[in-house]
Amino acid sequence: MHRYWNAVFQPILSQMNPRVIVQIGLGNVDLGNKLLLFAGEHDAELHIVDPYPDPGAEAFLSQSTESLTLHRSLSLNALPLLPCPDIVLLDGDHNWYTVFHELKLIEKMTSKQGRCFPVVFVHHMGWPYGRRDVYAHPENIPPAFRHAWENRGLKSGSPELADVGSLYPHRNHSIYEHNVRNGVLTAVDDFLDTSELSLELIILPMFFGLGILVADSVRRENEDLAKLLQQLDATGPVETLLQDSEAGRLEEVVQS
Repeated sequence: MHRYWNAVFQPILSQMNPRVIVQIGLGNVDLGNKLLLFAGEHDAELHIVDPYPDPGAEAFLSQSTESLTLHRSLSLNALPLLPCPDIVLLDGDHNWYTVFHELKLIEKMTSKQGRCFPVVFVHHMGWPYGRRDVYAHPENIPPAFRHAWENRGLKSGSPELADVGSLYPHRNHSIYEHNVRNGVLTAVDDFLDTSELSLELIILPMFFGLGILVADSVRRENEDLAKLLQQLDATGPVETLLQDSEAGRLEEVVQS
């Protein structure tokens, strides 16, 4: 998600001036480094939740700083124990069960403390995981919410799993796509349908798709943030151009 930093994350964080930032799923440490630098410069706390951080991230995680706390735990176990966040970045296990319940927990913890729903960034809202589950560890998903899956890859434009010339061939993918309770975008849609909060969703359709969930009250109280979000909310020909560009990028990624 580090590619969103200059145009999306850094401007929004600067407008929000958050006290607590939560990143679910460390992944590439480039974003973690940028978030940590921001937290240090703005007297904020950065909480990273990742039960299985990449061994290559150890140097980053071993830094001695009061701004950074690592939680080696599943997100659904860790979230209720964290301080109430102002910003959340969801980029952990990209499946309906995990993302839907992460959002419900965030809603519950902020409501319980009388706080506004934080600005939440949700990665992988587009293909391939917008409408299809992937399971980092299938055993962590309750059977009732886990689709039949295979350890095979994906091809853009095809609902079938593939072996040769495919994307992420060694991940555990649902063999189905576009059905109920399947995928990250579906999880966000279902959360919005079941939540009593007044929230807006903005989707940026590049780099696998980024969703931005913002409470209407937050936009009303921060005019500069509202203007920034309006600028990011591409529609019409610009949205079509971005979608076409992402489709072309994905074709190159799969072919490589």
